[in-house]
Amino acid sequence: MKKILTTLITVLLLVSFSSALYAYDDDTEVLLETIGALAAQDLYLTYSSIGSTLDAWCFEAYTDEETVDMLLEFVGMCEAVSDQLIVLLGSGIMNSEDIIYVSEIIDVFDILYDEGEAAINFIETGEESYLDRFENKRNEGWDKIASLLGLE
Repeated sequence: MKKILTTLITVLLLVSFSSALYAYDDDTEVLLETIGALAAQDLYLTYSSIGSTLDAWCFEAYTDEETVDMLLEFVGMCEAVSDQLIVLLGSGIMNSEDIIYVSEIIDVFDILYDEGEAAINFIETGEESYLDRFENKRNEGWDKIASLLGLE
């Protein structure tokens, strides 16, 4: 927990430092810092939630239907956040460094979306190829989250 808190503080400091270099106004700086903190938390929690939900399903804590419903919620949230971040990219508010960082966040949400979809497809069909895709996306997602949040 201490490592996660340290990482979130680091992300906030980096956003603050980057903002100071490019002379954002105070309101924009606060908004971008908030987006950074919430995105970091959301990536980490969504990654954990998808994995925990599938683990619980494996131990029959949830039915197929309950598990698919929960995974659909996570996938839907990934899509909604990604769509809103795309709007932010087009707003012209951010400097080029922040645009790159937000683009990387969007990429991770897309990976989490794919991970959730693969889990759903595995539950519904039992086809091993979906489980393989789930594992690949899970590993890819964690690598990118760890890199973005400095958890490596």
